[in-house]
Amino acid sequence: MNYPIKSCIKSFVPDSQYSLVSHKSFSFIDSITNILPAFTTAILECRLQDNQPRVDLEVNLSSKSYINLSEELLKYPEWQFCNNIYHDWVKNNDLLAEKVKHIWLEFDIEENSSLIPLPCIFLGLNRNKFNHKILIEISFRLLNRQLSFAFKSNLKHCVNCLPSKTCVFYLGAMLSRSEQTIRFVSLIPSDQISDYLKRIGWSGSQEKIKSLLSKLSEFTDYMCLSYDVGEIVMSRIGLECYLPEQPKYESRWKLFLDYLVKLNLCSEFKRNTLLEWSGYSKKVSKSASLFQDNNKLKWENIFLEQREPVAFIRKISHVKIVCNSDGTLEAKAYLHLCHEPINLKLDR
Repeated sequence: MNYPIKSCIKSFVPDSQYSLVSHKSFSFIDSITNILPAFTTAILECRLQDNQPRVDLEVNLSSKSYINLSEELLKYPEWQFCNNIYHDWVKNNDLLAEKVKHIWLEFDIEENSSLIPLPCIFLGLNRNKFNHKILIEISFRLLNRQLSFAFKSNLKHCVNCLPSKTCVFYLGAMLSRSEQTIRFVSLIPSDQISDYLKRIGWSGSQEKIKSLLSKLSEFTDYMCLSYDVGEIVMSRIGLECYLPEQPKYESRWKLFLDYLVKLNLCSEFKRNTLLEWSGYSKKVSKSASLFQDNNKLKWENIFLEQREPVAFIRKISHVKIVCNSDGTLEAKAYLHLCHEPINLKLDR
């Protein structure tokens, strides 16, 4: 059974963890979700340094239920484009139906943002059914405009330079931003990332990226390289760091976050809160007036009329280290919100 997270998104976060997502940020996100299509999985993107309260939102669109956007949203060309992509995907009458596994919308949310947020769109690729030609074809489709010869040539060059063991997880179009580029999120063996960046003409420091990759490899199982391709490769890149388990079962999370604190990329307070983030809330009975968390925290009364027992789950998806164009670093945590049947292993 699908429960729309948009109707209970504030219920995921215990009061003790509002240092990661402030009450104010959650209230603003909650107001925005009221105008978005239904979604059942969300990710909150949180900055980990002190005095960085901004939280962005990502939502996963389901292929199992047909989504109709409101007339209010469809007034905007960016939303019209996303609507067309989604419908072509769901109707199975387009190359996207076979090649795309899921669709995410991302929103850059600031407190002075418009109440009608413009989306960025990410296509999660079916990893067994793509090749270089398909990557280029989908990239052209996402850009939805005439491309210069230099753009096309550079896009093909970046695709053709991908190492043989690469898996491209996502292709994205940053519709809400001024730059017209394609975002690649690629799983590349960590010992090949710096060489790949060099081959595609990335302008950053090879020495610094090699040193950073070497250190991050000590704490993570694998990394994805996030980078933007236009007529040139943009200098700002991201290293998405993944671990197989949540902090309760994986000691490297603390070592990793301790390292980020040492680099002044994460505050001690946010480190401690992030280590306690993972958990779940569940409905204790049909007649109960409260949700109860596995740490005895009280929750809002949501969906008590539903008979299927579900748990609302908090997980750490990954942490991204952003390498900015000026050489500075930034750390972000991606907090995954979803619901699953209670009989599953909920805290892994």
